[in-house]
Amino acid sequence: MNKTQLRKIKKAILKKETLAFDQLTKKQKVELFEFSERYKKFLDQSKTEREAAKQIVHAAKNKGFVDIDSLAIKNTK
Repeated sequence: MNKTQLRKIKKAILKKETLAFDQLTKKQKVELFEFSERYKKFLDQSKTEREAAKQIVHAAKNKGFVDIDSLAIKNTK
């Protein structure tokens, strides 16, 4: 077999590697970078486990979640 034949065989049997990022639309890439920036901000503000927990609780409350302990106290009265 010569080099040309080997290249054809190699091309036929080997899977071409593609990046998932290259498959994204422009809108998806923008959303991805926005998410990444928010995550970097979270990491900057959450250097310790305690700070991370505080940030997570704050974000959950902003999204409408309620502390289950406060509900339990209301139901026992």
